[in-house]
Amino acid sequence: MKYTTLNIQGNLFSEEILQKIETGEAQGQQAADFGFEPGTNLRSEIEYAWSRIKLDWKHFCNKNQNLPATDPYGTTLSRKWMEQFLNTIGFDLVKEKSGLLGENNQKYTISHTADNLTRGRLLVWVNLEVE
Repeated sequence: MKYTTLNIQGNLFSEEILQKIETGEAQGQQAADFGFEPGTNLRSEIEYAWSRIKLDWKHFCNKNQNLPATDPYGTTLSRKWMEQFLNTIGFDLVKEKSGLLGENNQKYTISHTADNLTRGRLLVWVNLEVE
C-alpha cells in the first residue's frame, strides 16, 4: 500500500503496521478504545471533530483581529478556544478554583484538569507561583 503523505524511514512504523491501523485491525484502534460505542465509525467521528476544530479556529482568528480594550492580549479568547478544542477531542475539563500542591510541596496554579483519562490527569495552563 502506498501512503503519499508518509515517508517511512527505518522500522519504527512498518508497512504492515500502517495497513493494520488503516483497516482497524491494530490493537487499540476499535471504537471502544476511544470511548465510543462499539460499531461507531471512527473515521466519521474524526472528520466531525476536525471540521469543528477548523471552524472554531477560523472563528478564533476572526475574533483575534479585533480584541476588546478589556483584553488586549486575547487571554480570555485564547482560553475559550483551548477549552473548546480540548472538549472537542474528548477531554472533560473541570475548572479548578484553587491551585494544586505538587509532591515537592510547591503550589501550582492550574486553571483546568481532566479526570476522564485512563493514565493520570491532564493539567492545563500551568503557572508557577513563586512565594
